Amino acid sequence: MSRLSDERVRALLAAATPGPIDVHRCDADGGAIDYQLQRGPGTGGAVLGYATDHDGSPRAKADAMLWSHASDLAADLLDAHAALATERERRERAEAAVVTLAKIVAARLPTAQRWLLEQVRRGTDMETPLHKSGEVKIAGLCSRGATIAALASRGLVEVGGFCAEIDGDGFTVRDDATWYAITPAGRAALAGCP
Repeated sequence: MSRLSDERVRALLAAATPGPIDVHRCDADGGAIDYQLQRGPGTGGAVLGYATDHDGSPRAKADAMLWSHASDLAADLLDAHAALATERERRERAEAAVVTLAKIVAARLPTAQRWLLEQVRRGTDMETPLHKSGEVKIAGLCSRGATIAALASRGLVEVGGFCAEIDGDGFTVRDDATWYAITPAGRAALAGCP
């Protein structure tokens, strides 16, 4: 079964009998039950169709009820499609704005910050010589100071954890360095770097 396009659904709704459509039970000769779809009050009460129950099955009534609400269901579906399209467009605009903002941020990154951000990216992606040799297992870069703090305050890197005993002072408490990983905003900033 192929799906109907929104345009086809709109055309069907425009051509169909306008609602409301009510369902009425009619006991026919021979024990059959007809569930008639009739135009609602004030619309002439014409019979539009019916579902017949010959064997006591509740399906005929359920079919008639579904048919009577088909135009409302189709209209709701069109509304949902429109809302989904609007949300998709909003998301695409937001993604484009993030890329634009990242390019602006990248253009304003001082050379030292741009260099350090690239090093954090290499560490996060485990591309440094120490990562490749297996000496370093964390996916990030240990750093401290004003430059990394500036990148963190802009949301371009995030704290991944702490590395103990990297300065040789004999203490293995969290006294040595924080390690950082690059964020999606940081990657976008690097992608926008000239």
